[in-house]
Amino acid sequence: MGLSVALQALCEDSVTVTAPGGRNDYGELAAGASTVYTVRCVGKPTEVKTAGGDLVISEVQVYFTTMVTIDPESTIQIPVRFTDRTPKILAVAYFPGRDGNGDHTVVYT
Repeated sequence: MGLSVALQALCEDSVTVTAPGGRNDYGELAAGASTVYTVRCVGKPTEVKTAGGDLVISEVQVYFTTMVTIDPESTIQIPVRFTDRTPKILAVAYFPGRDGNGDHTVVYT
């Protein structure tokens, strides 16, 4: 389903999400495939809860136009207007539509 056409018109940013690949010989996560998405990036300090249960401040929220599965260990590259172009993903939220199916995704960085 995704965001309405009116809201999609506000999505003028692009981000590159690189999924984690396997582990290298040193046990570090290697980069996997990269995908570019059209999104809306909003720089608004927001309190979010991480997967570990900690409350932290998210500086930038990335609104995807559709339901996209994002691994929290992925890397994300956001637009140049933000100071930190490759922030850590703090949390990922999935929002249902009126029909109960996935509507859109928000990544908190």
